[in-house]
Amino acid sequence: MTGEVLWTRRNTDDRAGFTIEPGVFVWADRLEVVARGEWFNDRTGPRTPADAWGAALGATFYSFTRTVRLQAAYTLRHTPSDNRTPGWAMLRATFVVE
Repeated sequence: MTGEVLWTRRNTDDRAGFTIEPGVFVWADRLEVVARGEWFNDRTGPRTPADAWGAALGATFYSFTRTVRLQAAYTLRHTPSDNRTPGWAMLRATFVVE
C-alpha cells in the first residue's frame, strides 16, 4: 500500500491532491497488480477540468534478476466541471544499470 499527499503553491494559486494505491503480488516477487484512486484540485477557488477524481488499474512485472521492470496501467478521470471521463494508458520499462 502506498499513498501520497500533494500540495504546491505558485503565486497565489494552491494545488492539492492525494493518491492511494493498494497492490498485491499475484505471482510472488514477479507480478504485482495495483489499483489507484486519486483526487486533484488544481486551484482552491473556481472549478476547472483539472479538478477531478480518478481511478487506475495497473500491473508491474519484475524480471528474475530484478534488473528489468515492465509496467502497464490504464487511468480514467472524471471531471465534474464539464462532465467528461477521459482515459489514457501508460507503458513503461525500467532498466537497472550497475
